[in-house]
Amino acid sequence: MISILDVSIINQIPKEGIIAFINDSDKKVLIVQGSNLLALLGRIMSELQQGIYTHQEVIEDYNKLKIVVLETQSDITIRYLQMSYWYDYFVNNGYTLYSKTKYSVYRVRSRIVYKRIGSTLMNVNVELVSTRGNTILVGVFKTMLEANEFIETYYSQTTNQYKLPILANNDLTKAYYQDKTSRRSEATDAVTYGLVDSTLEKI
Repeated sequence: MISILDVSIINQIPKEGIIAFINDSDKKVLIVQGSNLLALLGRIMSELQQGIYTHQEVIEDYNKLKIVVLETQSDITIRYLQMSYWYDYFVNNGYTLYSKTKYSVYRVRSRIVYKRIGSTLMNVNVELVSTRGNTILVGVFKTMLEANEFIETYYSQTTNQYKLPILANNDLTKAYYQDKTSRRSEATDAVTYGLVDSTLEKI
């Protein structure tokens, strides 16, 4: 954790991700995300010093704030999922949010998709769907039974409890992301998310 007045923070801020301005004495927090965190941080600190920042409470508490890097994440869809997680995390630990903006909540769904992946024509996709309509594919299965078993194992609780989506580690899911890799040159979602079959990571 770094004081907002500590100029050495510049060397510790990632390019993309999520940071929090935390006032522990009053249990208040401001959570922000961006693809250029240094520019965002510079703008916020400049507006705070000039007394023109959007939230008056943050201006008043300027000297009480410290900055914490919560996430380093380039994928904006994942960042919004993480923002929702951190929103609930701080509220559940007794903090008040300076900004009352609600971030998208993701729910899990399964649906039949007719698209050839390897030798399989009909698949059951398991996806996380936000209130804004963004989707994250987390598993591809041969049958609805397999899909439901995966959901029961990893997503039977509210998705906001988890920092990151948990992707299935079966052959169809790997084939789906390998196919995406072959169709584009940039880093794939499979690399961004990481294919895992381990226990859910919680804080």
